Amino acid sequence: KIRNLIDECRQWNERFEQMQQGEHYPFLSSYEQLYEQARHFHIDLEPLKQVEQTILQARSWLEKTQAVF
Repeated sequence: KIRNLIDECRQWNERFEQMQQGEHYPFLSSYEQLYEQARHFHIDLEPLKQVEQTILQARSWLEKTQAVF
């Protein structure tokens, strides 16, 4: 069971790294989906914190932009 969790965490981290290496920024929904996939890990992953921070910043920017327009 632990080995499966470790494998899932590695796969998740690889997807995160691929998103970060692209020349285009991923959509907010891509980050949200990635975050939701990792919630069941119940492990303190540093990239997960980065995804969460990115989501919060994007939502803040979106709300501010919507208020202007």
